[in-house]
Amino acid sequence: MEPTFHSALILYTILAAGINSGAFFAFSNFVMKALVRLDPADGARAMQEINRSAPNIAFMATLMGGGLTGLVLAIAAGGAAAPEWQVAGGLLSAAAALITMVFHVPRNNALDRVDADSGDGQAAWAQYAVSWTRGNHVRAAASALSVFCLVLATAA
Repeated sequence: MEPTFHSALILYTILAAGINSGAFFAFSNFVMKALVRLDPADGARAMQEINRSAPNIAFMATLMGGGLTGLVLAIAAGGAAAPEWQVAGGLLSAAAALITMVFHVPRNNALDRVDADSGDGQAAWAQYAVSWTRGNHVRAAASALSVFCLVLATAA
């Protein structure tokens, strides 16, 4: 099969969504559980540091890059061999990026503004950990399903 721009977009989106799915799964499955077991101030401080480290070129290339290429694939699915799978996979990849921007980033920013050692900071951490993790389950599933759908699109 001759590589095309279209196949490169699909492969990049599969790769990005797969990386994202693994990272989100790890956070949902054991990272957040470990942070919640720590003293609340220590858990909050650890997550604050994780959130400060996360916006880097590699993470942005997979999350936002995969979301963007997913959106392009969804829009351009008309000529695809399995357009319904391409649309679904593309939109799911874009959804994971959107969930991050509209759900996780505001919560991360709010957590960053609290003093982890204060009573308010510890209360904020307790609420954050529950809601953030639930939202993370959703973006982990969206990323995993994106891979599934895009692989089906390529197999058609």
